[in-house]
Amino acid sequence: MKLNNKNKLLYSILSLLVLGLLSSALVAYLYISSAQRQALQNEHLVKARATTEKLSIWLSDNLNIVSHYAEVIAQHPQGLRNNPALQEYLRQSTATGRFDYISYSLESDGYMWINDWMIPKNYNPRLRPWYINSKQAMAPSIPEPYFSVDAVPYRYLAVTAPLLQDGQFIGMVLGDVPLEFVKNTVMDIKLDFDGQVFITNHQGEILIHKNGQMEGLLQTTLLGENLSASSQSSLSDNKNNQPPHTDISQIMETDAYIYTVSSIGVADWHLVLAQQKSILNKQLFKSTLNLLSAFVGIFLMTLTLLFISNRHVFSPLLNLLEQDANTGLSNKRTFKEQISHQYIDAKIPGMLVIININNFNLLTAALSGPAIAQLQNEIKFRIQQILPPDIQLGMFSENRFIVFFPNHSNQEKRDQLFKLQQLHEGLAHFYTVKEQQITCTFRQGVSFFPQHGSNIEQLIDRAFSVMGNAKKHTNAGNIQVYSPDIDQQLSEDLRIFSAIHNGLRNHEFKLAFQPQYDLNQQAYKGIEVLLRWYSSELERQVSPAEFIPISEASHLIINLGDFVINATLQQISEWRKQDIHFETVSINISPKQLLQHNFTDKLLSALDRFQVPAEQLELEITESLLFDDPERCIELLKQLKSLGFAIAIDDFGTGYSSLQYLKLLPVDKLKVDRAFIKELETSPKDQVIISMVTEMAKALSFTTLAEGAESEAQIDILRQAGYDMVQGFYYAKPMSATKLIQFINTLPIANPQRHPA
Repeated sequence: MKLNNKNKLLYSILSLLVLGLLSSALVAYLYISSAQRQALQNEHLVKARATTEKLSIWLSDNLNIVSHYAEVIAQHPQGLRNNPALQEYLRQSTATGRFDYISYSLESDGYMWINDWMIPKNYNPRLRPWYINSKQAMAPSIPEPYFSVDAVPYRYLAVTAPLLQDGQFIGMVLGDVPLEFVKNTVMDIKLDFDGQVFITNHQGEILIHKNGQMEGLLQTTLLGENLSASSQSSLSDNKNNQPPHTDISQIMETDAYIYTVSSIGVADWHLVLAQQKSILNKQLFKSTLNLLSAFVGIFLMTLTLLFISNRHVFSPLLNLLEQDANTGLSNKRTFKEQISHQYIDAKIPGMLVIININNFNLLTAALSGPAIAQLQNEIKFRIQQILPPDIQLGMFSENRFIVFFPNHSNQEKRDQLFKLQQLHEGLAHFYTVKEQQITCTFRQGVSFFPQHGSNIEQLIDRAFSVMGNAKKHTNAGNIQVYSPDIDQQLSEDLRIFSAIHNGLRNHEFKLAFQPQYDLNQQAYKGIEVLLRWYSSELERQVSPAEFIPISEASHLIINLGDFVINATLQQISEWRKQDIHFETVSINISPKQLLQHNFTDKLLSALDRFQVPAEQLELEITESLLFDDPERCIELLKQLKSLGFAIAIDDFGTGYSSLQYLKLLPVDKLKVDRAFIKELETSPKDQVIISMVTEMAKALSFTTLAEGAESEAQIDILRQAGYDMVQGFYYAKPMSATKLIQFINTLPIANPQRHPA
């Protein structure tokens, strides 16, 4: 039994919900684990950096003060022993409360003066660890904390600076700081999940810990793990290359702990934040269970709402899913299902028609969204009025309708096609949309069941193929019926497509150059670059009329365009080295190539690589460029124009010319298509057209160029009409770069008149 669409939708949703519940445990755990670990690491990094910065500044300030004392003492003009003035100066310094004790010692005999402390008998400062370490450093430094020699030892932080006179070491200045400030600063860091905070030296010995009994132990004794020596070494090495307050923080992970280690470079210490993984994992598991319980609740609530609201919610929703929003017709997916079930599965013959609105892109650029929707409905009503009531009509896409004619009475094909001709004539009349008269052009592709396909996909593909073939051939009719010849043509197109690939790889494409003659200055002022190809795979010369449309239909046109740009610029560069100059060199740019997001960047990069100025390059575009996205194309062309490139419209008059866009385009030149030139001597209509074009071009300040001039009579007519330039066999055929230079060299020095090929 086949399920209807509504039941399919309901069961699909239930299946997805169940699958989501089953997979939510894994997803939740992975997500929460990753997020919470990352949050924990970020929190530790922030706290470590803030604390490190605070301690580094405090230690640096103390170091600077002691260094200043050392300079003052070393430069004192009177003796350093028992100097009342010097002693009073140091006593006043201790009044600031920064140091508990200030002292200075002399290297020669161990003399020491210190404020507020009775120096024990036989006390020799030169034997103290802070003195020995600082003397080795010979620079202001902060040795490791030390214990006093009092009856009850007290732990101090030593800040030392050497006394230097004439570069000679004569003693040491010492500022004693209680470790309480450092310890309190570290203990202010609060970590979740029983994390630990402590300071170690570069050897891993714990200097400061909330539990004083841990101080002096190695970090391995505390946690049972050792931070890798390479990590500690890396922090120390990096510290040596950084400014005093630069933070150097690192996340490290072992089997049992996650560490955040931050270097306090001033003192060669490391601030360590340690988080035990087992505690963190318990919290992660708890958070996952909480989230899963929420998932289960949401799942049960969703099931309840699903059954309650099925009739009022999902049925209307299904209708929306099956219909086009603007016309209410069946959408593509629904149409294909309906035709497959009602006709193809039942072996009922019929005709499938795709109706394409040719100028839809131009319409969307000119009309608002509501106006387009109204136009689509007007077209729908005409189709329904003209065609029989038993047809199936659907909306294939924004610009395409799709129709299936069931042939219950075994009508002749010609009778069915006659109905399509009536439809084409009816659709061709103008439409009134928002008080505007709109003209649409249409093209129809037709395939028959079962002759042309055994399923709906084959019928659609073949209707599309014949419609696409009609698009490539301008003389084809507006209604095209599929035939096996079309498949043969498509097969040949595929062969050419493959050969283009290989031709690019094997460097088979060559450039040809056709001079452009200036009628006013009677001289050759420019050249157009053309592409020529002899295919070794096809074993013949392939015309651009064959390979360009196939390339345009794929990404290959971009590869060909890039080849033309680079090869042209390389040739121009070689000419410039030979002091050969053309005012403009024209290259054709395809719409797909221009609309690449990086087209301008690639073009400018190539110009820079070959050292060619943008002003020497003329970019030729066709009117079809405006079909897809007129506003964007105009902006791109304006940008290129501002960069110095000349812009020309190629094959002018053969496309869907729009004066509305023509006045907005930053155009320098109109190239009138050869279709208006080839019968110019005998066709008064062509003469009128070329005269109108040149008058319009002059009014818009465009240069005019006529393509395909082959006779002197044509040249005379074009000159009288006021054309600026001519390109055609009368003056020169396309030729290779070598023959082009030979041709130019044969010209008279002044006023070349005619050089027939």
